[in-house]
Amino acid sequence: MCDKEKKVVVCDISKEGKYSETQLLTKAYDVREAVKIEDGCNNFCSYCIIPYLRGRVRSKLYSEIEQEVKALVKQNVKEIVLVGIEVASYGKDIGDISLIDVIERLNSVEGLERIRLSSLEPRYLTEENILRMSKCDKLCDYFHISMQSGSTDTLKRMNRKYDKTLLVEVTNTLRKYFLDCYIAADCIVGFPAETEEEFCETKETIQKMNLSDIHVFKYSKRAYTRAAKMDDQIDGNIKKRRSEELIKIAASNKEKFLVKHIGSIKKVLFESYDNNCLQGYTTNYIKVNVKGDSNKLCGTIQDVVLTSLDGETMQARLVRNKSLSVMTCIFGVFLLFAGIIVYFKINPLSDTNKAGNSKLNEASNAYVDIYKDNAKVDNPQNEENNDFNSNTNLNNDTKAEEKYFSLIALGE
Repeated sequence: MCDKEKKVVVCDISKEGKYSETQLLTKAYDVREAVKIEDGCNNFCSYCIIPYLRGRVRSKLYSEIEQEVKALVKQNVKEIVLVGIEVASYGKDIGDISLIDVIERLNSVEGLERIRLSSLEPRYLTEENILRMSKCDKLCDYFHISMQSGSTDTLKRMNRKYDKTLLVEVTNTLRKYFLDCYIAADCIVGFPAETEEEFCETKETIQKMNLSDIHVFKYSKRAYTRAAKMDDQIDGNIKKRRSEELIKIAASNKEKFLVKHIGSIKKVLFESYDNNCLQGYTTNYIKVNVKGDSNKLCGTIQDVVLTSLDGETMQARLVRNKSLSVMTCIFGVFLLFAGIIVYFKINPLSDTNKAGNSKLNEASNAYVDIYKDNAKVDNPQNEENNDFNSNTNLNNDTKAEEKYFSLIALGE
């Protein structure tokens, strides 16, 4: 018996013009799920092989994106993350839609609470696009920029089509429309021919951008890329030193960003429960822990007060339901006035004042009727013995009520 012949089929992926996916994501595994909307890239950065391996930009039809998102929302997904090889290029192959259009349309999907974006090419973050983003209330105030370098000369060798000035402008504009946003960036150190002056320029740009965090990568050769053939490859020890310097800057920036939020109230989507703690994230991607003995709040969004920083995680406590607190106050005021009425029932006014306050006595009778299970309690104006007997019968209930009023006043 002969083995069947195996055939290997090779095609030119650059000629693939339509987005293809075996099936849509319809099964949810968490309350936050990634939804892929695009594949491929047209940028051809000198260090990257992706356009040759994954082909050109191909965008998923919006109808399929919406179908996928709605299916996930039905399974209690509260947040979706729009991902792809180069999500900022979404729609370039279609022509009549772009990433911001997708965000705006998904913003109206009922039941979806949050939309988060993956890494974005800086050129897409124009003021017009940022303004439109700011009007989408479900869009998270979290932005990850594929910066790669803060040196204009290094960016040119990378074939990145922007300069350091644009990077600073982008972060300033983001903060103009998203006042409390978290801005992170990717940065490669040790790119071929990167001088000390260029590295210092990158550090200066990072400080001007006031990044909340930096994802630092040491440059490594990729076969068949232009960068792999460049002269002046950087020594590994220099790459390591530069990487460590940026990591220190990143840690300092992130700590400053987190510390300034201590004492603020944020909405947190709780995603998990571990070691007697609810764990989740704010819209601007602050990781939060709340101590508790129940996981019932997993999958819900709750208001919390950020109380302290533990490493890179913020400790917090739940905020009491505001509407419930208001109703409790109203009920407490009602009981307070009711208590005053009972007090005057137990400690009757003088005979002279009784005649002028018959309406107050009638009100007290009505109150006593309610709290004595509709038992009729007479209030003869001229029989002090009957008044005394009624007062004696009420003493036990009144003491209990006065204790309750005290608890209400103490907020217990």
